[in-house]
Amino acid sequence: MARDPGYTHMAEAERRLLKKWRAEGKTCAEIARLLGRDKGTISRQVKRLSTRGPKARSLKVGRPKALDEKTVERLVSKTKALTRAADAKYQVTASMIRKAMKLKCSERVILEALHAKG
Repeated sequence: MARDPGYTHMAEAERRLLKKWRAEGKTCAEIARLLGRDKGTISRQVKRLSTRGPKARSLKVGRPKALDEKTVERLVSKTKALTRAADAKYQVTASMIRKAMKLKCSERVILEALHAKG
């Protein structure tokens, strides 16, 4: 299959061949040799194609969240408890909440989570 030397993305025809050959049981190395592509490119495309469709889960991109929903709910209840315990004698800070819950995230993340919860 002739390709433009400056073209880096896989053409639709190449993707169709890749799907066909994967269905036939060819390995990534064999497909790479047949298409004249790098093995890493083929394995990346195979992974990308396998994560599409109705059965595939969407890939999460980026850094994982520091606080999940369950932890945020605990954070809200702990903040309310600390506020009640303070009884207007002192101010409850994000640092105090972080220490009380033994969290590893930053105070900014805590404040943003509380702000998002209202």
